[in-house]
Amino acid sequence: MAGELEAVAYATRLQQDIMLTTRVRIRAAALTAWDAMPSLRDEAVEQLVAAVVPRVQAGQVQLAEVTNAYLSQQARLLGYEVADSVVDARLVTGARGVAAAEVYERPAATVRAALAEGEPWEAARLAGRQRLASLVVSDLQLAARTQARETLRGSGVSLYRRALTGRENCALCMLAATNVYGSADLMPIHPGCDCTVEPLPRGQTHVQLDQEMVRQIHSAVYEHTGAVDYGGREIDYRQIQLTTDSRGNISAAGEPVVRVRQHGEYGPTLTWADHEFTGPQAIAA
Repeated sequence: MAGELEAVAYATRLQQDIMLTTRVRIRAAALTAWDAMPSLRDEAVEQLVAAVVPRVQAGQVQLAEVTNAYLSQQARLLGYEVADSVVDARLVTGARGVAAAEVYERPAATVRAALAEGEPWEAARLAGRQRLASLVVSDLQLAARTQARETLRGSGVSLYRRALTGRENCALCMLAATNVYGSADLMPIHPGCDCTVEPLPRGQTHVQLDQEMVRQIHSAVYEHTGAVDYGGREIDYRQIQLTTDSRGNISAAGEPVVRVRQHGEYGPTLTWADHEFTGPQAIAA
């Protein structure tokens, strides 16, 4: 069983590398198109949308295919009988529930709104650029999460753990990664989150996967806040960023950086604490 779990962990890292490379590539292409946009005239915005949407949707399908292949492979390694399946492109590109053309007109709307409020042109254009980058990355994340749900359902995997990557993660993600969850309870997404899913073998139902990690998380939170909450509810662990050093030691660093809000299109979403959040009633504004 230990060898199987090591194989799963290796494949998880490989999947994360592929997904990161894809996100970086698609985001860069979208920003290049934005930087080349000569004006905010309707025809220029239409050209931007025509350039960006096909790239994003191709990236969504690619990440869904990687996620499907990864989770199917891991399920087989763990002894599940998994039938070959194909990605439903309409499902993963339409998970937001809003036409992509409408979504990718929003960065231009952001610029116009900023100009109407008296912002300088460069500042307004930068705000639109940042919104475009956020839309691209979030749509790619949403596609991967949607496919993960579908693949887990089809593979018979009933339990999974949240897999962390990188040196910095919010305390909530780190605490969540120590637990076992049912496949119906997939994680919320947030800009920059690179967590993924590791399926678990049948019969692995214990709650805490790593007691030492749990101890270090609570210790780091105590050092940062002067208090500790073993349920992660009285203290908002989502707003505490933790760093893991080369020896695996966990510590709190910096100011609170993320919060969880309900997004009208993405559902439960972790957001940066210093960003204004557009709720369900004003998403398209």
